[in-house]
Amino acid sequence: QFLMLRLVMGLFMGMGAPPAVVLSGEVSPKRYRALATCGFSLAWGVGTTVNGLIAYFAMEHFGWRGLSLIVPIVFSPCIVFLACIRESPRFDYHNGEVEKAEKTIKQLYKLNGKRDVEIKLK
Repeated sequence: QFLMLRLVMGLFMGMGAPPAVVLSGEVSPKRYRALATCGFSLAWGVGTTVNGLIAYFAMEHFGWRGLSLIVPIVFSPCIVFLACIRESPRFDYHNGEVEKAEKTIKQLYKLNGKRDVEIKLK
């Protein structure tokens, strides 16, 4: 049971990482884009290390079931960050939300230091 749940969790985390890195670069200002994608990748490694440290100290006292409760609690602030991330303009456009995509693109232009840009997507 534990191995199956770890396998499923690992597969989903592995599938979620590349789109998250791409999205971090897409919504970052141009001059910070490389830094944002590298920082996001670094944060992934730091989080994995912290997870390992938690497991090392918690497994002896709480077992794997306790660890399964502790880790989500420690990483629950990530939910707040996920709620703050806007959708990719490309995603919005392909789902028919053209106005929302245009608004996001205008915001990205402002982040890149460009003002008064007229965006009209077809």
